[in-house]
Amino acid sequence: MSIETQAILPGHLSAQGIADLLRKECGITRLGVRDMHRPEYKVIEFIDRAGSEQVLNVFLNSYAASDYKTVYDGESTLLTAEYSPSNYDALNALASAAGGYVQRSSGAVWAQAL
Repeated sequence: MSIETQAILPGHLSAQGIADLLRKECGITRLGVRDMHRPEYKVIEFIDRAGSEQVLNVFLNSYAASDYKTVYDGESTLLTAEYSPSNYDALNALASAAGGYVQRSSGAVWAQAL
């Protein structure tokens, strides 16, 4: 079991919309969106600024909302990634741009992204 960084973005965003935010907010240019086994679950694979491959799990249309209802109770999109400083920075930047929340690692306190 890995430690995850998570972000809640208000609204029902598309995977392509999140990919566009990664480009704009994080300067990521090499990325791809992949469909998974459910229409509400997508994966964005990208190369971070250090040249490392990263994977961002995207849960669309409030699919996982029951997991964080005490933090945010509106329409939302959940992002998760294996914890690393660069993944935390990326998720924090996305959540900040969208007015959302971020959790540094599993079990940590959720906070408004800055």
